[in-house]
Amino acid sequence: MKSKSKKLNKKFTLRSFSEARGYSVVEIVIYVALFAILSITVTNSLLVMVKAFSATAVEADFLTNANVMERMTREIRKATEVNVVSSSDIQLTSANSAEFKLLNGNLQLIENSTLTGNLNAPNIIVSSLNFTLITTPVGKAIKIQISVTDTKDKNGRTESFYDTVSLRGKY
Repeated sequence: MKSKSKKLNKKFTLRSFSEARGYSVVEIVIYVALFAILSITVTNSLLVMVKAFSATAVEADFLTNANVMERMTREIRKATEVNVVSSSDIQLTSANSAEFKLLNGNLQLIENSTLTGNLNAPNIIVSSLNFTLITTPVGKAIKIQISVTDTKDKNGRTESFYDTVSLRGKY
């Protein structure tokens, strides 16, 4: 019986401090500090990526408006005659009549007396649109200036696009 009690006592005796297993307070503080540094680094990287994505989306919107400028240039180049030119409205005569006009911050395309729709994206505001008729002894040209603002841009930048287009057959 004594031998059994000795065995039990050995099992349930407290270990000395040097034999204790687990983490000390210093180790836990170091691990928490490392976790905090890694968490801050990852969070900061995510914030930088979100800002970069937002800036890229704004640039893509501005480039989409450059496609609008290309559409206007193509229509003007196809035109055989310019009917009306005002600072924000132009009517063109070609196989299909076309009109570009600025109305309430939107650049509208009217083809064959039917509103095709707004050429600018919903988040793009056209702040100015100017058409200037250039007449020379040799021919006619149209100078286009368009300024746009993206409502998603936190910096409130305005981009301007310029082009000069000779009328077809008027070189």
